[in-house]
Amino acid sequence: MKKSILFILAFWAYTLCALAETTVSQTVSTERMDFDGLDVHCLVKGTKITMADGSEKNIEEIKEGDEVLSYTTSNTTGKSMVKAVAQKNHTNFVTYRFKSGRSLTCTLDHPLFSPKFGWVSCDPEKSKLYKGFANVGTVKIGTYILRSDGSDDQITAIEKGKKEQPFYTITELSDKHIGFFANGVCVGTEGLK
Repeated sequence: MKKSILFILAFWAYTLCALAETTVSQTVSTERMDFDGLDVHCLVKGTKITMADGSEKNIEEIKEGDEVLSYTTSNTTGKSMVKAVAQKNHTNFVTYRFKSGRSLTCTLDHPLFSPKFGWVSCDPEKSKLYKGFANVGTVKIGTYILRSDGSDDQITAIEKGKKEQPFYTITELSDKHIGFFANGVCVGTEGLK
């Protein structure tokens, strides 16, 4: 009888350990999931966000309640409060190089605002999955992107890359504004439809 009880206890201990290992394995897999812009379009760590007062702050330091310089649906700049932020690891990204010497690294679907063409990205079909971005065109070398000072900056190179790293974004701004300024150029917020 003692052997039967010991066998049953050993069996249950083994089963619980196997179940716990599976749960931990699944949790780790979910945390390391690579969304490649499918869930959140993002900006690489270190990207400078223009604040409402004109100063700049790294994207990874932006938090709810911060006020940023925003782009409004009536084609003007204003200030908006950050309502939500997100961070995800991504592998596929693009670096835009500008005539001014600036650059911007983001996911392929992160929209940029062109005064001539409206919202544009390297992957407009994915960009269209987000609130406010039903009409997104394809960005090209030579496209002008709106700068925080109201002028334009021309894209001179588009370089795609592949390396897993942390990306961040503002997912929602107050006043339903859908644009803010990253490394001095206008980019879109993220919010799935």
